[in-house]
Amino acid sequence: MGLNLVQHIDHAEAAGKVNMDLNPTDVLIFGNSEVGTKLMQENPQVAIELPLKILVYREGNITRVAYENPNRLIYTYQLDNQREVLTKMEAVLEKITDEAIR
Repeated sequence: MGLNLVQHIDHAEAAGKVNMDLNPTDVLIFGNSEVGTKLMQENPQVAIELPLKILVYREGNITRVAYENPNRLIYTYQLDNQREVLTKMEAVLEKITDEAIR
């Protein structure tokens, strides 16, 4: 999909390092530099939202996934000119999370 994994944060592992328990809770940070750069050229403040993130966490016996819908950036950062790009980003996140929960 043209995405690069930038970082994997294992919050449960970090909790263990301070002798605390936490159900598996991972954040996957990934992006596409070309797409992200175009958005930041439109409004540099959107950089605080990028790269994209997916949260994978365990709740009881259920593994859940979550992410923020990129379409909200249209309004937050006045990116109406990037509506098509942000809609595609949302579709990619949905595809990744749909495949992950199968």
